Amino acid sequence: VYGSIFVCFSQYPIKKHATPSVGLDLLRLVFSCWLSSPMGKHYLSLLMKYYMKQTSIYITSVFMLGKTTLIKALTGDAKLQPRDQLFATLDITAHAGYLPSRLTVLYVDTIGFLSQLPHNLVESFSATLEDVAFSDLIVHVRDVSHPETSLQKKTVLSVLKNLNIPNHLLESIIEVHNKVDLVDRYQPKEQNAIVTSALLGHGLKELKEEIEARVLKGTGKKIMTIKINLSGPQLSWLYKEAVVQEVDVVPENNTAKVKVIISDSALWKYKRLFPLSSYLS
Repeated sequence: VYGSIFVCFSQYPIKKHATPSVGLDLLRLVFSCWLSSPMGKHYLSLLMKYYMKQTSIYITSVFMLGKTTLIKALTGDAKLQPRDQLFATLDITAHAGYLPSRLTVLYVDTIGFLSQLPHNLVESFSATLEDVAFSDLIVHVRDVSHPETSLQKKTVLSVLKNLNIPNHLLESIIEVHNKVDLVDRYQPKEQNAIVTSALLGHGLKELKEEIEARVLKGTGKKIMTIKINLSGPQLSWLYKEAVVQEVDVVPENNTAKVKVIISDSALWKYKRLFPLSSYLS
């Protein structure tokens, strides 16, 4: 980061009697350089999660084993291009996607893990991944066509434990067995593993459904339909405090069936405010 800022300053012509606008232009340039750096992108992802209040799904694997390709398949983002190089910068990027219920989540593409990390990269590596502990779910992608896939699994779990990831996150990790199209008649040994081919699109529906189930359980949210009176403030309240998915208006009696994703705490508040509401599911 500091190197980037130094380059910005050294290349910007500063005049003796510079106007305030020049100073602002310089500040914008410095900030732009910082945002384009790995650490800048890292904190920008955190800010995006905070202000958008999105659920974050961290995708992990040993380096160059299909994380970005899987995220591209889950989000439909054609601009995402995997980079086939070791530590394609200490970079973390976030990509919005939808679950089957239309709940928006952020898929976070972490840097690849190594079993023997070079000493001079340990501090940067740990700092870049420190916010994994604040994620809502971790998805571990394995290349099951690789001859050392079992060893690579141990590497990823070891790194996560060394990062002091909370136990509830470690226990809820979704393990994805990717690249099954390269293995003849593949059968997973792990009972709860999701079998996929990100390249061909196999298993993506099942993976999204499993992610949604874990997210709803882990965040204390549920999907339900509430019948409301449109003349009251209920609909406005639900748009503010929950995720409204569908509004089915019944014009004959000025009511609506509202399908929402709502947390336990928000539902408790709603029931206190609107005790006469009826719940269809």
